[in-house]
Amino acid sequence: MKLYLNNNRGSALLIALALIFMLSGIAMMAVDRATTDIDLSYNQVHSSQAFYIAEAGIEYGVAALNADNTWRNGINKKSLASGTFALTITDSATDTTLADTILIRSRGTVDGAVSILEASVVPGLAPGVNPFAYALFGDEFLTMGQDACADSYNSDSGSYAATREFDNSDIGANGQVTLGQNPNIGGDVSSATPGGLSIGSGPNIAGDTSSTADSVTFPLIPVSDFDDAEANYAAPAGLSGGFTYNPLSKELTVNDSKTLTLQSGTYFFSKIKGNADSKIALAPGAEVTIYVSGDILLGQNNTINNGGSADNLIIFSNGDHFQLGQDNIFYGAFYGPNVPFQAGQDAGLYGSIIAQSI
Repeated sequence: MKLYLNNNRGSALLIALALIFMLSGIAMMAVDRATTDIDLSYNQVHSSQAFYIAEAGIEYGVAALNADNTWRNGINKKSLASGTFALTITDSATDTTLADTILIRSRGTVDGAVSILEASVVPGLAPGVNPFAYALFGDEFLTMGQDACADSYNSDSGSYAATREFDNSDIGANGQVTLGQNPNIGGDVSSATPGGLSIGSGPNIAGDTSSTADSVTFPLIPVSDFDDAEANYAAPAGLSGGFTYNPLSKELTVNDSKTLTLQSGTYFFSKIKGNADSKIALAPGAEVTIYVSGDILLGQNNTINNGGSADNLIIFSNGDHFQLGQDNIFYGAFYGPNVPFQAGQDAGLYGSIIAQSI
């Protein structure tokens, strides 16, 4: 009889080797997955850091524009924390569709991770302050003479003649509104005083008329804004032409038949006086903000920013009076809720007037 011995040692070795290979594969997969998770986490951390650095770049750009609204240089590369950001600034000079909007594009980079953000910003004012809320608004009263006209146009899009529209030109007062014969108003006429409308014969009013409108409150410009303007004003360096300026009293006079030209910037004057036939002009492309603590008195045949963009000139006043003489032309916005305003016969106002009375 033949005897056969069973020997399973070879099979056991193969099974052991297979288990070792399988466990090694599992271990390698686990290590590879852990490495991938670490890489993903690492990339996620850097991507988040790049996002916040790009966001900080946007804030940097807004602060730079607030400090100097003509700043357009951008930033090529600026280090921040563990990364860098770069800024580019685009406005209507390179993209005519932007009007008064400025685009800030920020690129944040951290160790190869990149985040790109864009922000659209426009000039801002104190809360509640909108110089263009009305064509004309007087807190106490508004009076317009015979053949008075109020219509609208977009000075960013072209000249008055090319873009004039007979709408969007509201006028009003919290008190009495009085219009002479043949008024031509391209918007609403409103008073917050019952029975406070007196409209002459032959009216042409595009919008609604109401003497039961809600009372409107325009906030005063903070005294701190005037203090800041006085501390950092651009006169006399930004002035050129025929004028007299007193650096102690900060009074400005535009001489007879002369032209004063203003460069971009913020100005503070205690008083502005324009003699007969004088002109106040803005340099090409200039954006000017003027703070006035006293009177603005302009004589006959004066012009201010004639033919320019109305939103390139804003005058804030907490003074005593703003008076435009006969045949004056004014392109801009005047905001003085506690300042009486008066314009002579045949004055042309292109922009907006917010005053105590008109």
